Amino acid sequence: MNGRRIERFVDLVDALSSNRGDQVVLSYLRPVDVPRALGGLCDLAVLEPGVAQLTPAPRLPGAMPPPDAQARAADVLERTGIESADMYAAFVPEASSEWRAGLRPGDRVTMLDSAPQRLWRTMEDGLVAGADKMRELQWTREGIPMRGFFQLREEQWDDEFGQHYERYVFRTDHWLPAAADRLVPNPHPLTYAVRRGIAETRSVIKFIIVGLLRLAQGRVSLSSVSGPITLYDIAGQAGARGPAYFVWAMALISVNLGIINLLPIPVLDGGHLLFFLFEAARRKPLPLRIREVASLAGMMVLMLLMLVAFKNDVERRWDVIVTQVREILTTRSPVEDGDRPAHRVI
Repeated sequence: MNGRRIERFVDLVDALSSNRGDQVVLSYLRPVDVPRALGGLCDLAVLEPGVAQLTPAPRLPGAMPPPDAQARAADVLERTGIESADMYAAFVPEASSEWRAGLRPGDRVTMLDSAPQRLWRTMEDGLVAGADKMRELQWTREGIPMRGFFQLREEQWDDEFGQHYERYVFRTDHWLPAAADRLVPNPHPLTYAVRRGIAETRSVIKFIIVGLLRLAQGRVSLSSVSGPITLYDIAGQAGARGPAYFVWAMALISVNLGIINLLPIPVLDGGHLLFFLFEAARRKPLPLRIREVASLAGMMVLMLLMLVAFKNDVERRWDVIVTQVREILTTRSPVEDGDRPAHRVI
């Protein structure tokens, strides 16, 4: 604005709140869709630059700028005619029920079931809350009011652990530009890291313990138990996302193994602690035979758990394994094809 860089909406509000009716020059970027970008492989928009001259309406004589940030933003929007892109539909899939109802990219959604809408996220929550009903949506297209009726589509799928999911989705989406957050220097990075590490570890421990309890109660299937192949995949995916994700994944696996090691199963540390409690209560060591039988039973439990985890890993990737084996078996050497290498005469 007038040569001043504007990165956030709040910066624009601050720059225009003190304006008393003076003309300003705005340079902006506007996304323009590229039809069938890269041969239809992706949705792509190009930001095209533009320039506009704007003269905000002056305030009434003696009126002061509102002290509240929200009221100041509302005042600037009212005096300039600028509005947020929040309620404008940017992507409307052609196969969606919203498209069949008549909604198109660039339309400004105004009402849902005759109730005014001001926030896109709030509208989505309202749609999902009444997903099983026919909904009425109203919008404007170049100032012309329009409306249509539709019902959210239900999607069903099973994840890699065999868990079944069902949900209603509103496939139309809006688009808001985002600015990078400014980094704020931390005067105490070491103490902050320790506090955050303790809080994150506590959260992970709670998550794992709840999962183990649900597994013991039968509310979570044994098919969710994973083995080394899944751990390898998790580490690879986390490493591809960056060092921070990789370190977090390694910490999660370490905490997971630590909690499992504390389970009251003989041959694990938790089993040894259980023996110590019995010995403290009896005030004498447990008989050797009892410890041998308990250790053998604990080893059998661990072996069974390892077999279940390995079986689940193989089942999740069975299609990939079969495909790779077929590729190996169908790859024929020249000798098998009858194309024996020629003899060289020296």
